[in-house]
Amino acid sequence: MGNASAEATGRAGQSCWSRAAFNGFQGPAIFALAQLIWSVLPMPVGLSPLVAAAASTALFMGLALYVSWNAARTLRQAGERWLLVGLGLALWLAPTALRLKSGVDHPVLRAMADCGLLSLAAAAGTAGATAMPDLNILLPVGLFIGAVDFFVVHYGTVAVALEHPVGQQVMQALTVRTPPTQPGLPGAMVGFADILLLAFFYSCIRRFGLRERASSALFFLALGGTLWAVQVDWIKVVPALIPMGAAFLVANWGCFRLSRQEWLLTGGLAACVALFYLWYLLWMRPAINAGVRMFAG
Repeated sequence: MGNASAEATGRAGQSCWSRAAFNGFQGPAIFALAQLIWSVLPMPVGLSPLVAAAASTALFMGLALYVSWNAARTLRQAGERWLLVGLGLALWLAPTALRLKSGVDHPVLRAMADCGLLSLAAAAGTAGATAMPDLNILLPVGLFIGAVDFFVVHYGTVAVALEHPVGQQVMQALTVRTPPTQPGLPGAMVGFADILLLAFFYSCIRRFGLRERASSALFFLALGGTLWAVQVDWIKVVPALIPMGAAFLVANWGCFRLSRQEWLLTGGLAACVALFYLWYLLWMRPAINAGVRMFAG
């Protein structure tokens, strides 16, 4: 009788895991379906590129936020996350291998791979949130991730990868790209780390009882506005974790309760980050721009 009861409990637990993983998978599946529909949807003749880019940005940024929010809401146990990881790996690896082997970027293969990639990122982000010991650690985290992302994009692995054909293929495989709104304009791009950190922040918001609506609104405005500016080619590259971290901190600033020592440490970190950005703007960026102009001839 005891064994039967244990088996029944185990089956019930597995059923709950499967249900939660399926619910967490709904967000990536909806995102992929929207990609397919958008890829065949004709844009109205004469539509301004600015308006078309705004519509694309609003749709897919909203869906990216939904993917992360839904994962934080549904994935609460390790078993649920592992099921979603397995499903995500299967959906990402097979289409990506076919695309790389054939050299054909078919919309269906792209949507399947992106669905898997989003599933992996959502599961990893919610898992990372469980490692946060308390609320106050999120304040330096929000400051630090922007600086790290800035360095990685401009000088680190991303910058190096984009200089080589193989690295470019790897970066494309780790990026969700929506169809372009107009010929000649780039499609909207959502990176693996972007969804991972969004899921991380949403999980922390739910875990520590932070301001979910305010965070969502500022995420949408900060990330959507930045992505729209990239889409219309006003700016080239912006590390997404900078506006993401800033939006999270602004939305939840009143929730942090730090001691005097913690405030001093956080202030020192903020000053270091500010000096780093100032150094880049005053010295490094002019040198980089001059080098680009010289190379362009």
